[in-house]
Amino acid sequence: MLFEDVDPDRFEDEPTMNNMKGRSPMKLVVKNIAFEATVEDLRQLLHPFGQIKRLRLPKNFGGDHRGFAFVEYVTKQEVEKAF
Repeated sequence: MLFEDVDPDRFEDEPTMNNMKGRSPMKLVVKNIAFEATVEDLRQLLHPFGQIKRLRLPKNFGGDHRGFAFVEYVTKQEVEKAF
């Protein structure tokens, strides 16, 4: 068997507010973003949940974004609303 030495407990479950050990409680990763979306589109989408402190949309070498973003809110309550 190819993966018989893999420990199933070493992989985390889907992230929840309770298992975000070692991560900033004010940041979220937003995945599966349409490649046509812009930073302004994301701001409009995410702003109703709270004040955005920072929004980052990483780009590849070609200049297009990579389909995910990092959003940082001011308070933990705003993160919980957005989550």
